[in-house]
Amino acid sequence: MRPSTVLHVAVGSLIYFEERDGSTCMGTLAQVDKWLNVRLTDVTIRQPSNEYVTVDELMVRGTNMTNIRFSDDFVDDKLNAFIAGAGHFHSQNQGRGEGRGGRGNGRGGRGGRGGRGGRGGRGRGRGGRGRGE
Repeated sequence: MRPSTVLHVAVGSLIYFEERDGSTCMGTLAQVDKWLNVRLTDVTIRQPSNEYVTVDELMVRGTNMTNIRFSDDFVDDKLNAFIAGAGHFHSQNQGRGEGRGGRGNGRGGRGGRGGRGGRGGRGRGRGGRGRGE
């Protein structure tokens, strides 16, 4: 399972993570975007100098997080229910030959006999502007 999927499922749960500067944060995950930037609420921050700071809301860039941990309640309840249920983000047509980028076996994908698609073909040139009649 991809980290972005786990974070999206974890919205509303308590998370704990470390930042590159050595500080650690613990709070409730309120929002996550596709770059793994997160917004936390009710956050406790432990700075490298062992000083604790409490803030109502915190935005953290995804590239600054080095280690993420989840509460046991999240793993036991939400994540296992997501894995066991129909909570997958995969398309029905993903895989070989059906959706985009699969191997061509004549049923979609790249076209018949493993070709690269339906544009042109061998010996037909690249198209162009026409013959100029």
